[in-house]
Amino acid sequence: MQATRQINLDRGTYIWDGSRWYHTKTFLTPPTVDVLKLNMLLLKALEEEDLAIVDVESLVARAQEARDALQYRRMGLIAERILDLEPGYDLAAEILCSALRLQNRPAQALKATQRMKDTPNAPLLVARAAALCDLEKWQEALEEIKRAQAVGAGKLATPVVKRIRSGSGKPAKSGTK
Repeated sequence: MQATRQINLDRGTYIWDGSRWYHTKTFLTPPTVDVLKLNMLLLKALEEEDLAIVDVESLVARAQEARDALQYRRMGLIAERILDLEPGYDLAAEILCSALRLQNRPAQALKATQRMKDTPNAPLLVARAAALCDLEKWQEALEEIKRAQAVGAGKLATPVVKRIRSGSGKPAKSGTK
């Protein structure tokens, strides 16, 4: 959960309480045009903070916050930062893959995680399989999801298996019913 933030704007000072903006004196919600400006200023401040953090676990938590706040670009930037600090960190690669997919960039998601495609990390393999589904590469997606299941993806793989079945037009023989 993001901490309470205070930002000055030309019409006064506003507080972000984690779910909404309000004026410090009137406690009224600002006009939409000001909310847009405040959101941009908040995002800029958060991105600057992200760059200063070197603790990987803190960055992972911030990536989840960014995802929850629908800040997918920021989520991807945080994942890239984690990978700069700790190359080969599977969780960061999965976050990056997911962030790029959420930005409708599945080809880039695959490219960004290509060097880690042989990982035994089920969530990353499932994310890569989902990106392949986004690109309608059904056979490759099936192969990737089989690898994910072989390393214990379990129920995490189920939605992707269903996408493969519905997209490819033939049943996916992956062990998930």
